[in-house]
Amino acid sequence: MNLKTVYPRLLENIRESIYTRFDSENRVKLFERVSKQKRLHDKRLTPLIKRILDSKQTDDTWVESVASAVIPNPPRFWKDQDFDQFEIELGIMVHRFKLLEKLSKSKDLDQLSQGKIESVKESILSSTEFTSLSLEEKDYLLSQLIDEVIFKENV
Repeated sequence: MNLKTVYPRLLENIRESIYTRFDSENRVKLFERVSKQKRLHDKRLTPLIKRILDSKQTDDTWVESVASAVIPNPPRFWKDQDFDQFEIELGIMVHRFKLLEKLSKSKDLDQLSQGKIESVKESILSSTEFTSLSLEEKDYLLSQLIDEVIFKENV
């Protein structure tokens, strides 16, 4: 394999992974989706959101920047296992983004539904029953709850 083609192929794989995880067709669609949530206050997501919304960069520079928000090394310094780590970390971050996106949509629900969500959210985050769960597992439970409440409200 020629070294001149390896790095562009890596960037293309990163780009496709970003679009796929965010369920977006391209950079413009991703920008539109993320810009609706740019006020999310989450320390883990803020760098990623800012880099996704940086429209001044060329495509390859943008991909490098977004990838560097997911794992600390720029792609040009990655080893083979770093792409796998990128995929895992990106999956976790996108799942968190989608959860917060759902939470922001749930603000339009009535007071009773919001109360249900807040009550269960507090239980999941603070109850000793859930202490053995990872943050990702707690996020998943909360995501399922929000889906259920929103679904029942819109039926």
